[in-house]
Amino acid sequence: MTLPTAAPPADPAPEHRWRAQDVTLVGGAFIALNLVAPSIVGAIDVGGASAAAARALIATLLVQLAVIGVIAVLARGVYRLRFFDEIGWTRGYAARNGSLCLWGMVLALTVMLASALFPPNDTPIEQLLSTPGAVAMFAVYAVLFAPALEETLFRGFLFRVVDQWAGPRAAVRTSAAAFGIVHAPQLWGSLAAILVIFAVGYVLSEVRRRTGSLIPAVIVHTAYNGTILLVFLAGVLAGAGQAGPDTGAVHADPAALDAPNRSMMGSP
Repeated sequence: MTLPTAAPPADPAPEHRWRAQDVTLVGGAFIALNLVAPSIVGAIDVGGASAAAARALIATLLVQLAVIGVIAVLARGVYRLRFFDEIGWTRGYAARNGSLCLWGMVLALTVMLASALFPPNDTPIEQLLSTPGAVAMFAVYAVLFAPALEETLFRGFLFRVVDQWAGPRAAVRTSAAAFGIVHAPQLWGSLAAILVIFAVGYVLSEVRRRTGSLIPAVIVHTAYNGTILLVFLAGVLAGAGQAGPDTGAVHADPAALDAPNRSMMGSP
């Protein structure tokens, strides 16, 4: 099974080249929002055992949507460009959606098998997913929001900028590295999980490069998160019906999923 190559564009428009000040503005907004988001979310009255997870998800969505908003304002308001074209949200790709879903499932199963070779660690994300409410909120975010929002940032804007400046190979490496660095705090304490998330980012970036569109990366990302989540929930349900610490249930490490950045979590 090989990844399809990009379909030739029908009528390419003149390419807009992003400038260094644009990237500085977007990067600065991302850093600043990560610094202030915990304080903003901390002012929201959220109670219950899942309060920490709720705050983390709200902060994450706030940062991601705000940064994407900055990119959209630059594209539409400053340069009069089509935002979706600029981030590569185009349908002219040769890959079949079913094959892309299969790729995501295979990637998830590969990650789970690789994770089983290493001892478990008490990572920040595992501490966050300590209640059924937290798991439910996280499930909604991981499947419905994270793929599209994260791909827009990493394989949409960042990939396009580096592709323009240094070529597609550099864009793959840079966007994969940025993806891994942003996710590393939630996996702190587990080197294996950090290396795995870097590898996942590389695969998603390579899908973006080979298909020439952001949509396939979003589909693979969604299938990846969904598969790990289903196996994780199956293990939880199987374990709930059995006694003893070792249930023999199907297990998926939640650290392999996308999660709110540790810097966004705030105080529990």
